[in-house]
Amino acid sequence: MRATTFSVFQSQASRSFIMRAALQLGFCGLCLTLTLLGEGRFVLAAPSDPSPVDCAWSRWSEWTPCNPCTKTRRKSRSIEVFGQFGGQACLGSIGAVETCTSTTTCAPPSTRLCSNSEFTCESGFCISKSLKCNGDFDCEDGSDEECDPLNHNPCGSRVLNTNDPGRYAGQGINILGQTPTKFAFNNDYFNGECAEVMNPNTKIKERLPWNVGFLNYEIPIEETVLTEIYANAQSFMRKLVNELPSNVEAGLSYKFIRSEDPFPGFDETFSQANRSYMWVKVRLQLITYTMRSSELKVAEEFLNDVRALPLAYEKGEYFAFLEDYGTHYTKSGKYGGEYELIYVLNQDAIRAKGLTESMVQECLKNGIRQEATSINRCNDVTNTNGVVDQILTTIKGGSLSLSASIYAQLQKTGVIDAASYENWKQTINVSPTHIYSKPEPIHRLIPLDMLHATNRIVNLQRATDEYIAEYNVSKCKPCQNGGTVIQVDGKCVCLCSPLYEGLACQTHKLGSRVTGHAGAAGVAALEGNAAGHVSATEAGFQEPNAAETLSMTNTVNLREDHRTNTTSVRLFLNNYVNTIKGQII
Repeated sequence: MRATTFSVFQSQASRSFIMRAALQLGFCGLCLTLTLLGEGRFVLAAPSDPSPVDCAWSRWSEWTPCNPCTKTRRKSRSIEVFGQFGGQACLGSIGAVETCTSTTTCAPPSTRLCSNSEFTCESGFCISKSLKCNGDFDCEDGSDEECDPLNHNPCGSRVLNTNDPGRYAGQGINILGQTPTKFAFNNDYFNGECAEVMNPNTKIKERLPWNVGFLNYEIPIEETVLTEIYANAQSFMRKLVNELPSNVEAGLSYKFIRSEDPFPGFDETFSQANRSYMWVKVRLQLITYTMRSSELKVAEEFLNDVRALPLAYEKGEYFAFLEDYGTHYTKSGKYGGEYELIYVLNQDAIRAKGLTESMVQECLKNGIRQEATSINRCNDVTNTNGVVDQILTTIKGGSLSLSASIYAQLQKTGVIDAASYENWKQTINVSPTHIYSKPEPIHRLIPLDMLHATNRIVNLQRATDEYIAEYNVSKCKPCQNGGTVIQVDGKCVCLCSPLYEGLACQTHKLGSRVTGHAGAAGVAALEGNAAGHVSATEAGFQEPNAAETLSMTNTVNLREDHRTNTTSVRLFLNNYVNTIKGQII
């Protein structure tokens, strides 16, 4: 029986009309409470959130036989259901490894015998005899250069330094978002050639590694990729997941932590209501490159790790390999610099100061202080007055010290001055970083002449498919009312349409109070006011915490880390998912 309360000041006809409307709004057996508040105002009791769903694991597999070379054995398991609706996330290990004792003698991985036209390096690898004593370490251990005098030098009497962007070309990519920890290529190998490129910054010619088929310095291209405001966290999340690169096969699944090395999430950032988000993304492109299509020279460590993979498929061991090197490598890429800003805007403060979103957008354009603007009230936006609650910053490329200075300015005032921005741009020429990667499956780097190559290629293909499937959203509970479910680091989250909220998008957004007659007109009024507003505390600016500082300092310099750097997309996803504590934003 639905409970109904009537005001004594309303007519009997009006009460009957509202009762009929209340009955029409009843659904799925949920209790409907209609309270008359003045002239036809009403509120709806919200459906309760679903019960928490804890992570569910399969049983562990049997231990593998003890590996006589590594003195270890492994076992693995699978995720059956992801944590959701406030339940425990799947942060445990998929694979487990322990030491063991083997009675079998270790047989080193089989390598092919070098032919008569090849030189055998001390490591057992083969190179052409024509590369011996040419001044280049064509053997990674340098054993090919233990000779005197040199036979010839590919670059003659000139001494050319290796081009830095070329040395770090071909970085690994994890299709679920995690950063690989190892590099598959030997980019100190030249195959006896002296391919050159002019570095426009130093006006000095530099040498390109054999693996780089093409590298070109371009006239700097500055591009403002995004300067948009999103009304709520859900719409912002939808844009973020669409922007994440290399995730076509993975769907809406993301993984930023290792399967065998979990760490706690970031602090709470996005749990307050009545916030909108402005995303600024500026990119400066300097260099494009493409790897060779064939005869790529991979690192000896990569080959040894491939040979160490068991011929009998073992999920945990193959997953660990993919997380070391990536599910893919970069076939072609772009270098440059990039910075991303996410402004968390306080809608209460914006309205209280008589501002509009377009005014805020103009004042914060590109995150750079606007000296000449038609808006005379930009100080109301750019100082610490509560309009901007928080700024998430990721800077890629350029000088480390200048990046730190920009970061400090943003945290203090919300914008950077034009001079600091220009100075940072100038340093990108010296220290660029990857800003784009076109992926190619990592198993294509296995030499076909390697013993049991086909077996391991098939196993790696299977492992990649299972790795993606392991974190698929099919293991999440569905969202209601057209909501979209995503999975991030073992948790499932529902992204609701603008009209719905709740952990499962089960609740129709009514706002704090809606005015209008019940019935069709009343429903239309509800939909028109779907966003709703709830008073929230103004947090003001905060000093950067350790996690944010680490994120910034780990993403600024090519020489510090040649792999793809974590972006503010990762920072936001972690913040968003880890702050779901009983209610959707």
